[in-house]
Amino acid sequence: MVYDPNKFKTASQAQATYDITDTQLGIGIDNYYFLNTAKSTGVDYKLSGEASYSNNNTTEGTSQNDGNSFDLDFDLTEFQMTKILKGFALVYVPWRVDFTSGGGSNASYSIRVKIRKWDGTTETEIGSESTIPIIGADIGDPYYNNTVMSINIPETVFNIGETLRVSVIGIMTPSGGVGTAKITLLHDPSNATDANYDFTQLKIAIPSKLNL
Repeated sequence: MVYDPNKFKTASQAQATYDITDTQLGIGIDNYYFLNTAKSTGVDYKLSGEASYSNNNTTEGTSQNDGNSFDLDFDLTEFQMTKILKGFALVYVPWRVDFTSGGGSNASYSIRVKIRKWDGTTETEIGSESTIPIIGADIGDPYYNNTVMSINIPETVFNIGETLRVSVIGIMTPSGGVGTAKITLLHDPSNATDANYDFTQLKIAIPSKLNL
């Protein structure tokens, strides 16, 4: 029998690789893209690690002068292993305000982003931030905006079966004006070019602790 020196060698184990900055901080960054998917009763709002496509690239809110123009929950697939989030998340938000009546309204318009843990029954908020309010009397029609926000996430454990949920809310607050407006949110994972925006991709960079 001819001796084969490779016959009984143990296969090498797969090894995770990390950026040197990640290992120094002990933190890794996961990028998730916001989109919606079609179903028989309408659409679902999802988070995806792949920058692919959305069924609709925008969500147009209701026209009013007080309250939420929209309140959307974007969900990631359930975690199949324990995940620990910690650090500052960066959120990139493209959005627009359109006046529908009374363009001189002094109402303010803003976007609020909430990062939550969702177990299928209960939402637990772990961080949130809002854009600087836009005052109606100071803007044209429409008003285009690209906003980057930083949201601090305290150390939070996600167990198997729990879900990362990011809620995006378009808020309108009256301030003596009588006009109405609507807020539109862009969420195009492919980041298609639009002359009115620097980016059309709604994205969040989530920090998590590395198991080194």
